[in-house]
Amino acid sequence: WTNPRRITAGVAAVVGVVVVFVASHLGAIKERLPGWFRNRLGNAMVDLPLTPRSHGYLWGRLLAEVLVLGLVLIALDIDLGLIEVVAAFGVSQIAAGIPGTPGGLGFAEAGLLGALEFFGVGITVGAPSVLVFRVLSYWIPAGIGLVAGTSTFLSSAEAP
Repeated sequence: WTNPRRITAGVAAVVGVVVVFVASHLGAIKERLPGWFRNRLGNAMVDLPLTPRSHGYLWGRLLAEVLVLGLVLIALDIDLGLIEVVAAFGVSQIAAGIPGTPGGLGFAEAGLLGALEFFGVGITVGAPSVLVFRVLSYWIPAGIGLVAGTSTFLSSAEAP
């Protein structure tokens, strides 16, 4: 733990977990606000209650994506510890949310590539790993979802 990059990664991972935990409880915070302010906020996604089951799905998805990123890095012979992988994934997710593009397209990749560069992975090695990770974690599930949604719609009574 004497490596400053490892310390930074640990702090980033802890901050990321806290942010996800706090964000998942925003509805409870809204209930404690004054009525006039709560009315100005109106209805939002945070008004939905998060059950233990939905928390399980959220954390399960995050852990699965971190696992996929770690496996991609191992497959491409990139040696990072778990803390660095978690921090790099967190940076990519924060970057993905900045512009509002679908799936953070372009920004998630840039954030992940920048985080990998911070941890000493060169761009020539990092870029292919970022592309492989994004194909596995975003494009394949999106394609499967498109096929599933289209086939469900076409088999429904509403389809022309």
